[in-house]
Amino acid sequence: MKYTDRIKKLYVDRNISFSLNIILVVLLAYSHYNSSRIAENYMTLDMKLEKALTTARVILTPAVTAREEIERGSMVSDDYVKGLTTHVISHLESWTYENMEDSYHQIFHDFYSHLLETKSKADLISSDRFRIAREKSMVSIWKWDYSDHNGYEKKAKKIAGEFTWCGAIARACALVSGRSTIYIGHNQPYKTEEKTYFLLAKDVYPTKQNPYALKVTRLVVGNKQEMQQLMSAAKNGSIKDV
Repeated sequence: MKYTDRIKKLYVDRNISFSLNIILVVLLAYSHYNSSRIAENYMTLDMKLEKALTTARVILTPAVTAREEIERGSMVSDDYVKGLTTHVISHLESWTYENMEDSYHQIFHDFYSHLLETKSKADLISSDRFRIAREKSMVSIWKWDYSDHNGYEKKAKKIAGEFTWCGAIARACALVSGRSTIYIGHNQPYKTEEKTYFLLAKDVYPTKQNPYALKVTRLVVGNKQEMQQLMSAAKNGSIKDV
């Protein structure tokens, strides 16, 4: 198949746009090599491109395509899943009565799916949580569980947990634990609780308004054993996202 025909086919099948100017520069550069070298380089480039399209996740800029979701069997990196998870939980668990409402609004806008946002808002309204936090001058402090080595915390602390892509349900999956301490009257200890979070997030196309590649679709908090069971179910595909 001709190189230009292959480019057109990739555009249709993969929704990938290539700049004609870049192609022209590449072709002009190749013209300085002998024909055998051109053929060899083309075959190498072709194989690398084919491999990338079938095995790698490519985040495209909004200028390339107008699609809002990319439905592939691809994955985001574990570090990206970890970054999203820890950011969301930090906003949920580390707050004061003065910034609590703003923290929720931020994660609703940036990281929650519409359905999860709707459910969470309903829970907050029914529990009257914002008003109670203000009236009691509540403050929440969160401490992560950290991984250790030979029974000792590493000098460079690393948050313990599991952050991965669950291919069986096409969702990013996360499991992470910590300790929540609530104070009332600014600094009077009120309640300390060990918590484990289980999180699922779908793969979405980043836009200028929402530049993140994941949207949280499910977030559950409970004891570690129950959350570990949910994580196992997500990995083997026996759990369905909601």
